[in-house]
Amino acid sequence: MKIRKSVLGSLMFSALAIAVCGTWASADEVYKGTFELPTAAYWGGALLPPGQYTVSMEENVSESPVVYLHGQGISKTCVATAAPGARGASDRLKIDEVNGTSVVKELDAGTLGKKFEFPVKVKF
Repeated sequence: MKIRKSVLGSLMFSALAIAVCGTWASADEVYKGTFELPTAAYWGGALLPPGQYTVSMEENVSESPVVYLHGQGISKTCVATAAPGARGASDRLKIDEVNGTSVVKELDAGTLGKKFEFPVKVKF
């Protein structure tokens, strides 16, 4: 687990990268991974409690990839923005702290060579 601090505008955020065990999946899925969330965090508009989760993506013909999240009694579908990433790099989930609230911001899927960014939908 790595902790980094950065300044964005006048607000201070800290980023926590969580290793995701990602693999190529079945014919219908292009990606499937698991991760342990050590603390509660928002993903989109949903508050995820700490625990074990599975994240997956299916082949998608649209331009916006759909990410499926399951765990701790939660099933969530998120639309992401995809960007090129480093193929072969470790899979990581990036969590930023915004005003004391943890928010999932990005999934770096090195097995796919892509980064998936998620909108923040938390009101402060």
